[in-house]
Amino acid sequence: TSIKINGKEQLAGPMRLTAWRAPTDNDRYIKLKWQKAHYDITYSRAYQTDYSVTAEGVRIHSVLAILSPVIQRILNMEAEWLIGADGRVDVNLNVKRDTELPELPRFGLRLFLPKDMEDVTYYGLGPVESYCDKRRASSHGTFTAHVTELHEDYIRPQENGTKTDIRWWNMLNAEGKGLQFVAESPFSASALHYTIESLDDGVQKDQRHSNEVEPSDLTNVLIDKVQQGLACEDSWGAIPLPKYRIPYGNYEFTFVMTPIDNSVVIE
Repeated sequence: TSIKINGKEQLAGPMRLTAWRAPTDNDRYIKLKWQKAHYDITYSRAYQTDYSVTAEGVRIHSVLAILSPVIQRILNMEAEWLIGADGRVDVNLNVKRDTELPELPRFGLRLFLPKDMEDVTYYGLGPVESYCDKRRASSHGTFTAHVTELHEDYIRPQENGTKTDIRWWNMLNAEGKGLQFVAESPFSASALHYTIESLDDGVQKDQRHSNEVEPSDLTNVLIDKVQQGLACEDSWGAIPLPKYRIPYGNYEFTFVMTPIDNSVVIE
């Protein structure tokens, strides 16, 4: 719920586990299955939490689940957080999928950061957005961008701006303070001044154009283990090829979240 660097808060709200994305135009049919399973209104519940203090830091272990109000357990999980004295947080999420439910849109961690944390530097596929089945226009490298530059202004509001095959992802403010994310294996990430909710205009498509969506007063960051592909074979509802979906099974997401302080103090 809180990460501070020299007394300054780095979070604008508690972190959340998420399995939802704002449906794209190509999700028009599969999103009906997602919404029937209530993936869009999930919440987390911890059933058991223990902690211990070691030479490495404070280790917190939780048994929890991502639930929906109607179809209860969507994901069963075990989470371990190791918080070091230097502020480094090692995160390990072990996920078990329920085979009776539709395939997931995504799985990862959602962070709400202050709006001024909007300088992004990362190593991965760029500079344009990329997904597991939409990446041939990108190349590997180190890229720097402002959060406002990462938004893809599609005619209709929807999921956008994700980068794939990320090795590390830095979020900094103008003072040089922020957070770095490094995963055990390549991951996906995005940073926008729009929330998932603001980009998801529901079944009725009430928001007809992206420029009608008001930017939020925060930076919405998603660090994903996986996200389903976009299915760009057509534009009228084809689902992604099997290799670009999230199949049933168990997943492990291990990453490190480290505070960064590159600020310069002049005395």
